[in-house]
Amino acid sequence: MKNSFLFVTAAGLLSASTFSGVKAQGFDIGARVGANISYYHENAANAPPTNPSPTTSLVGFVGGIQGDHWFNTSWAISMQILYVEKNETFSMESSGRGISGLPIFYSINHTYIEIPLEVKLRLLNDASFRPYLFSGITVGWLSSDKRGYVLYTSLPDATPITTTIDFGVIGGAGLDYVFPSGASSFIDAGYRVGLINLSKTVNGSTVNDLRFCAGLLFPL
Repeated sequence: MKNSFLFVTAAGLLSASTFSGVKAQGFDIGARVGANISYYHENAANAPPTNPSPTTSLVGFVGGIQGDHWFNTSWAISMQILYVEKNETFSMESSGRGISGLPIFYSINHTYIEIPLEVKLRLLNDASFRPYLFSGITVGWLSSDKRGYVLYTSLPDATPITTTIDFGVIGGAGLDYVFPSGASSFIDAGYRVGLINLSKTVNGSTVNDLRFCAGLLFPL
């Protein structure tokens, strides 16, 4: 996780240096961190089909660099480079593991380097608190995919059965607080819908995400 997060930070700073040369209403750069809750479709688990229960979403970390390119006081293009964890677990009847007949737990842990590209619309511009809406697309590259039986085995690398690229659409709302210096803090919530089949062996395996984030942005 540490190496992936350092990669996200370095890539974000490089992107910021590129955008900062563009003349416009303004450019803000900063960071966001928060929680990612993933909702796996039934086939996304790709686990041994031994009477599995419905999946349980687990909270994962999301964080990285954000840059907002403002064309005027209302409209902006926002790009982020994020490290995203997508986790879930479900129980199934024991079959050769643990005590026969008792449930055991199967865990899936995905990590992605993800780039959302969004359009932002501020609904209020003449106050310190400024609500906004956003929508856009996201592209993710699989960093690691580990899965296995919790407590009984370590989680093996499952990357060979998972597609490398994920694509989706995202939308949500947030609230900025703008300081007199021009810097701003924000909180937002968004819902991402995955559009790519993530499994190389099972059709219809997609993942949706609910995200809650906070962050700071500074004008350049």
